[in-house]
Amino acid sequence: LKHPVARSGEQLRAAWPNVMAELCRLKVLEVKSYGVLGRSNKEKKADPPDEATVLVDPAGLHHIRGGPFGAAGAAGANYQWLEISEAEAFPEDVQEAITTECQAKYHAYADGKKKCIHVVGPDFRDSFDDPDCTIENAVKKLALAYGNVFEEFCADKSLKKMRLLPISGGIFSGPFKDDLPEITAKAVQAAYDALTAEKKEHIMQSSIEMCIFMEPEFKLFASAFGQSLPPAA
Repeated sequence: LKHPVARSGEQLRAAWPNVMAELCRLKVLEVKSYGVLGRSNKEKKADPPDEATVLVDPAGLHHIRGGPFGAAGAAGANYQWLEISEAEAFPEDVQEAITTECQAKYHAYADGKKKCIHVVGPDFRDSFDDPDCTIENAVKKLALAYGNVFEEFCADKSLKKMRLLPISGGIFSGPFKDDLPEITAKAVQAAYDALTAEKKEHIMQSSIEMCIFMEPEFKLFASAFGQSLPPAA
């Protein structure tokens, strides 16, 4: 079912100056064809995050409230890597900071060796028949989520590397599945634009990867972010 207010990717890209393309050109932000743990849906492509890299976990609010134990899929893989898959509850600071969607919280696990920003993205699955859930409103919600991720990242000056991903991707994208690459790029840019000059400078001195787990989606996200791709062999 196509969302009634959906616009083409070209229309979306024409609606804002592509600061993201410049960040990609400078290698501040790079779209990668693997997930945050270094694997795509087909194979391992990179090592897991090192001690200097922050992993972004798109947590479900039910997990934040109920704990990581029993989480499956991507969440389960993240929590296994963070060494909390058997824990019955998240740390208190995470539970206190995240009580609703779009909120985020940084926490270091495994004696500080594994770093993570948990964020609860909006769930768009019930938006097919909601006339108020337009692409513009989806961008605003996601911009808030990405903005909170950036705020957590910039709060610790020692953090310089981050593996980001499309928040509210997969089934959570609801009617916006086909437009999610452009929506994501626009939301990330809006989040960046809202940062203070000091925090923008922190981002400019960092290395951020937008990790795309599904290989068929990689070129769509790279195009949306304005990242140049090498010519096909």
